[in-house]
Amino acid sequence: MFFDHLPDQCLICGHRGARSIAPENTLLSMTKAKEHGAHFWETDVCLSKDGELILFHDDTLGRTTDIAVSESFRHRSEWHVDQYTLQDLQELDAGSWFLSTDPFGTVASGEVSSSEYGAIRGQRIPLLREILIFVKFTPSLSISN
Repeated sequence: MFFDHLPDQCLICGHRGARSIAPENTLLSMTKAKEHGAHFWETDVCLSKDGELILFHDDTLGRTTDIAVSESFRHRSEWHVDQYTLQDLQELDAGSWFLSTDPFGTVASGEVSSSEYGAIRGQRIPLLREILIFVKFTPSLSISN
């Protein structure tokens, strides 16, 4: 089993990245997890309509994107992720919801600095290959025994 291959010491896992301080399953969230000491992270992968592997948790786009207010897409009745091409998905804002809903209270508490709002608002739904490149070219944290 997977967990049998992990060292006996405690490891920190970023669930969907550092989702309490950045929008889940975004490159920013993965970067924040690493900056805050996560040894690894769990993420969700699904397929776009045109077969691209993307990071996204929900079956629908309503909770973590701006699809409901997007001029391009709000007229569509189906918001299922697999009904949209990668090009469509890349047009959506996958960060602003985090600031407006403050799901963990970290915006209100100041844990998320107002200087980070611009970066949060600029988040897009990432491709799996973007995250794999990030992992490949980002020095790993070493685990000492």
